[in-house]
Amino acid sequence: MKPRNGRYNPKRKLQKTLTAEQLSALARAVIYGGNPEHKRNPGNFGLTPSADPMPEADPMRKEILERWYQPTDSEGTDHAI
Repeated sequence: MKPRNGRYNPKRKLQKTLTAEQLSALARAVIYGGNPEHKRNPGNFGLTPSADPMPEADPMRKEILERWYQPTDSEGTDHAI
């Protein structure tokens, strides 16, 4: 962590807290604006799916398994990793 420079800001003040009515009005106005690429099922959250979704990280995908189990040498090693 970067060390502080040790200076005190005399203009620094704490912000006043909101009243219960202001907090409830703010809570009603808040909407979720998430990124559909970060969701497995974006439709569940009212988001439209992205045009180019990211592939899921599945360790049992066929390409990965084929790469792991292809012979690499003739000394008895039967997998690539």
